[in-house]
Amino acid sequence: MRVSLNWLKEYVDIPVGPDELAEKMTMLGLEIEAIERPGAEIKEVYIGQILSIEQHPDADKLVVCKTDIGQAEPLQIVCGAKNMKVGDKVPTAIVGATLPGGFEIGRRKMRGVESAGMMCSARELGMGEDHSGLLILDPDMPVGDNALPHLGLDDVIFEIEVTPNR
Repeated sequence: MRVSLNWLKEYVDIPVGPDELAEKMTMLGLEIEAIERPGAEIKEVYIGQILSIEQHPDADKLVVCKTDIGQAEPLQIVCGAKNMKVGDKVPTAIVGATLPGGFEIGRRKMRGVESAGMMCSARELGMGEDHSGLLILDPDMPVGDNALPHLGLDDVIFEIEVTPNR
């Protein structure tokens, strides 16, 4: 059985960390087989809002977006996705961000245009296999916030073995 720590916290005040909670649950007879931290490898991913989309001057399949992540200046990001529009909110990894698998985001030129980050799909965040386009977020999400809590990636998942006598 899989149990979310965030879900447990909706019902019970838990004054200890996940590892200590797992130990206490084991001592109560609930064997914790595994502890998953879905967003543990993800750093520096924010909620961004697309301000403009222009065709890349030297590539038919790329666009150049200006994306607001709550900083003084919007980021210029080169992107190959086609499912977004101006005003959409998307998870945006800035230069220095890390994604699942140790993938680090750097500043780079794509066909001669500098890109200062990456707008992410669900697969790039480890949230599934959908890589058909960007993960479009709820329009009410606040620009500049850390994306992990809004995506449920700040959670801890306990894999609990329920014994036959329970």
